[in-house]
Amino acid sequence: MKIVHRLNEEAQNIIRAKAQCRQAQHWLFTRYAPKMLRLCHTYIRSRESAEEVLLDAFFKAFTKINQYANKGTFEGWIRKIVVRECLTFLRKNNKQQSYLSDLSESVAANKTPDGEADTIFQVVKQLPEHHRTVFLLYAVEGYSHKEIAAHLSIRENTSKSHLMRARKSIREQLKKIHAHGVKAL
Repeated sequence: MKIVHRLNEEAQNIIRAKAQCRQAQHWLFTRYAPKMLRLCHTYIRSRESAEEVLLDAFFKAFTKINQYANKGTFEGWIRKIVVRECLTFLRKNNKQQSYLSDLSESVAANKTPDGEADTIFQVVKQLPEHHRTVFLLYAVEGYSHKEIAAHLSIRENTSKSHLMRARKSIREQLKKIHAHGVKAL
């Protein structure tokens, strides 16, 4: 019953936000900002920069909210905007730094045992920045190589190569860890 009420409340607030109701926008921001801030920290190390990107993303979402056509979840729609804003920030600052504080949560959501999620998180955290970014965009965010190439201004084959190398490195590191019985790095 609570879920139905919450979905109805969200739908009503989306409709009100489309009519530029500040209270509805505030409700949506309050509901999604903490999770989207963690997502920003997946890509951006600096807390201040991540908060700035988050605000830019919500500004863009609220100015383009009429484009949300109720296809898929509102959270998914906001998430795409946040990821695009993170990538724009990285391109503008010519950095591809990733802070992966959210990855263990994403891996755990795919039913990986908790200890294994922490181990994978530590391994991915050690990848070179360009491999890590492509891995996150492909494996966690679900972007295609074509989309990754466009966002990062690289060739599609370069994206595929970075992903292949990231996966190989992750597998090798996990084999070493499991062979030595180490639970975390």
